[in-house]
Amino acid sequence: MTASRQQRPAGSLAAPAARPVEHNSAGRFLLRTLFWGGFALALLPWWLGTKAGTIDTTAEIFQSAGRVTGLIAGYLLLVQVILMSRVAVLERWIGARHLGLWHRELGGSVLITILAHASLITVGYAYADRVGFVSEIGTILAEYEDMVTAFLAAGMLVCIGLLSIRGLRRALPYELWYFLHLTAYLALLLGFAHQFSNGQELFKPGLGRTLWIGFYAVMICAVVWGRIVAPLTLNLRHRLRVADVVAEGPDMVSIYITGNRLHDLDAQAGQFFRWRFLSRGLWWQAHPSRCPPRPTAAGCGSP
Repeated sequence: MTASRQQRPAGSLAAPAARPVEHNSAGRFLLRTLFWGGFALALLPWWLGTKAGTIDTTAEIFQSAGRVTGLIAGYLLLVQVILMSRVAVLERWIGARHLGLWHRELGGSVLITILAHASLITVGYAYADRVGFVSEIGTILAEYEDMVTAFLAAGMLVCIGLLSIRGLRRALPYELWYFLHLTAYLALLLGFAHQFSNGQELFKPGLGRTLWIGFYAVMICAVVWGRIVAPLTLNLRHRLRVADVVAEGPDMVSIYITGNRLHDLDAQAGQFFRWRFLSRGLWWQAHPSRCPPRPTAAGCGSP
């Protein structure tokens, strides 16, 4: 929302003349290219490790399908996290709105592939052991390393996926939904170990293991940089502070921000910002807002 006051505190951030914020179509093309390139690399260990004629029996077909869907699910989950890592270059090239849309669209695919992976691999092992599905689940949990945490991770991700359904999401308070959504990081941590202790393509040192360690390293660097390092660096450089808060209506306020070298921010009218106010009860909330369309205010309106 926009600020309506005609005066602003001295030294506050003035928005420049209104101009549209354009997102780079070439950047979107590059991101799609990187996505499909990474997708191919994620499946490369299975392709190289599966010799012709080795998928003959029903058990081998199910197991192979389970491994493929497991690699796809793991890759898509890492991509989802990177899309929402808030790395500045991604948001400038693609736009926060499109990143959010891609994140939500991938959510359904992640849910389906996780369920497919767990089901197919269990059925494949059950066929190989000539036992029932439920009995095989007990065997996997009891005898395979890191599988208990993997099942917990799968259950958490399924719950997160279901809670992201629009109707259920609207029924929950945003803060509760947000904290439940953050458990995806814990699910990643819980599911990480079984990929390298039981994954046929990843447990041995080699190309596949190195590729996937690289995927995780990229994800961790993106999250740490976008969520922690970049915001702290920005605030240390500009020393952003709230100069004034003005109630504009029953559910609308204008927030005026002061700081150092604000012209270096190159803020544009209509630009999307997220404000996190480091005060008691507010530090964990990111408030989305837009800068005013005219150069009359320091900060952006917030609901």
